[in-house]
Amino acid sequence: GTDRAVRLWDAASGRLRHTLTGHSDKVCTARFSPWEAARAVSCSHDRTIKIWDLSKGFCVASIMCASNINSAVYGDGAGVVVSGHFDGAARVWDLRQKPGGAPAGGCEPIEVRAHQGQHVTSVVMMPTNKSQLITASRDNTLNLVDFRAVGSGRSAVVRTLKASGYRSGTQWANPCVSPDGRFVV
Repeated sequence: GTDRAVRLWDAASGRLRHTLTGHSDKVCTARFSPWEAARAVSCSHDRTIKIWDLSKGFCVASIMCASNINSAVYGDGAGVVVSGHFDGAARVWDLRQKPGGAPAGGCEPIEVRAHQGQHVTSVVMMPTNKSQLITASRDNTLNLVDFRAVGSGRSAVVRTLKASGYRSGTQWANPCVSPDGRFVV
């Protein structure tokens, strides 16, 4: 939230379990890991992505980014995070990568300029193809991005979704993908 903290509540009892601190600016997104129930990712305008151990209530990895982050989700496994940035890029971070023996926060991302000159407001993984995701932007488009195309000479933007009259009204517009991956709302 705007107080720079992520909070974990017990939904059954309503009890606050942890207040996760460490961000130095407002928190934009927090998402649970679909693979590890006791892990979550958060991102902030402080240009960091943080991975949290929810059972103990502390940060286990922190990634410094070149641009403010609007959205972060887990990618195709517990060790992969995908983020959407103010600079128009979507980035994939392999948390298992440790170049030169650096901690996980030292990993280099795969980057796609998904929206030239406009903020990426959110990233959503495709449920049927974890190498693909939808990016939303203030340029009033949604892009289907395939990270397998990076470095291949092909465009990583597979398809652009747009419609007359569609406007992304906020900095945090969030599309949703149907469970079978056929539709985007």
